[in-house]
Amino acid sequence: MKCRLLTVILMLTCSSVVIAQDSTNQEAYDHALPQFTRLMGSESAARKHLNYLQNFAQIANRPFSSLVRFSQREQVAGISGDYFLYTTYLCGEVAAAQDADDDEYFGMMLVIFDMKLKNVSAYGGLEALTRMSVPAYRLLSKAIGKSEAETRRLALKDQMRVEVVPDAILAMVKDEYVGSIEARRKK
Repeated sequence: MKCRLLTVILMLTCSSVVIAQDSTNQEAYDHALPQFTRLMGSESAARKHLNYLQNFAQIANRPFSSLVRFSQREQVAGISGDYFLYTTYLCGEVAAAQDADDDEYFGMMLVIFDMKLKNVSAYGGLEALTRMSVPAYRLLSKAIGKSEAETRRLALKDQMRVEVVPDAILAMVKDEYVGSIEARRKK
């Protein structure tokens, strides 16, 4: 009897956490909708964007409210909504493969966006990604058809356009990491 009671209490507690999380996500969604409507130009575009973030947060086990705040900040800085979603997904695949926590996941995206906006040099961005265990030089060298050593030398000498580096890296991420979120969910 005692064991059944504990099981019921545990089930009710878990259900309460899920309901509270759903409620918090809905509050974040409702609060963000007018802001995203202004930012994206239409309520339809805002809903599409927020729905994607909400679904991705659930599938990839990432905090929805953090994704919403990060998306707002990056779009104000100049990142398009579509590019944000594309990067969110692909960095999510890398993070799942590496079992990265939220700080590492959001850090990866921040570096990608900083390179795209030219806020950091190619070398600085590649080094930051490498410190996060992302094989950035390997991915980029594969994309541009150079050795890793040559890719590093080009980046160090500032001989590559920093704004195209993220796209080249993300193209290779698509080839190597897609499916990692699903594999992690099955564990």
